[in-house]
Amino acid sequence: MKKQTKISVIGAGYVGLCTAVGFSNKGYRVVTSDVDDKKVTKINQGFPPFHEPGLQEKLKDSVQKGNLKCLVNQTEKAQTRSQTCSRNNNFTNYQNFFSPFRHN
Repeated sequence: MKKQTKISVIGAGYVGLCTAVGFSNKGYRVVTSDVDDKKVTKINQGFPPFHEPGLQEKLKDSVQKGNLKCLVNQTEKAQTRSQTCSRNNNFTNYQNFFSPFRHN
């Protein structure tokens, strides 16, 4: 049996979540991470935090199949083969830009 490729997506906003769902819908195992724990909970229940036609059905399917999981700031624990970053660029404090990449 061929091992499934795991992909991680940092940021579960509009671009990040749509990307994660797209990969997971194609059969890849995807771990996505976000700083907002309420958003993460909704995603893991199959409910996107915004509206995009068809996204909720595909998200629910991916979560139910076990192809997509969302974590709170923990992509470093995902042990993935490929990683992509989708960060919000609408902020004023650039010191926080790399916060998800810092390891304590």
